[in-house]
Amino acid sequence: MRTVQDIAGQLAFADDASSEAYPVECIAEFEDMIGAPFPDDLRWYLEHFDARKLCEGQRSLRLYLDGYHYVADFEGLPDITKTGKQYHQLCRFVMTETLPYDRRCYFPVGRAMTATMSLCLSLLVSLHPLNVGTVWGVSTLVGRHPLEPVLLAQDFTAFLQMIEPTRLQQVEDGVHHRAK
Repeated sequence: MRTVQDIAGQLAFADDASSEAYPVECIAEFEDMIGAPFPDDLRWYLEHFDARKLCEGQRSLRLYLDGYHYVADFEGLPDITKTGKQYHQLCRFVMTETLPYDRRCYFPVGRAMTATMSLCLSLLVSLHPLNVGTVWGVSTLVGRHPLEPVLLAQDFTAFLQMIEPTRLQQVEDGVHHRAK
């Protein structure tokens, strides 16, 4: 089994000196606000890679939802100045009402969206004891697919394993197009 350290060490990050680190004290404040500790893999990632953005072409998420294939773009975790605001928006957002357990027990870890905006998900890690660490996608567009929250990974490490470089896809006419 691969560890979060192995997987994160293989991700290609953009040189983004403007991103702020997640200090241990800040992580503790988020845990106090939510009322639950972060899973170890998420905590380690925040402490070591903070909100560094992934390189263009190195951040695709292939998702199969309700019979549709999507290739969504995941830029990386939000910077620390935006995370608190995103958490409070999450607690009021109608699309999070059907998350398992209390929606206040989810921590925002970014967004995944297709180039055409046919899919736009807020990505959340559960801190609830009954499903701690699971990664969920919730549509950010009210009334748009998927209508219900979608379980994407059993833990943050498994979620990171889903990230891959954008590949060329061959279509029926033999012409290569970038995956959307």
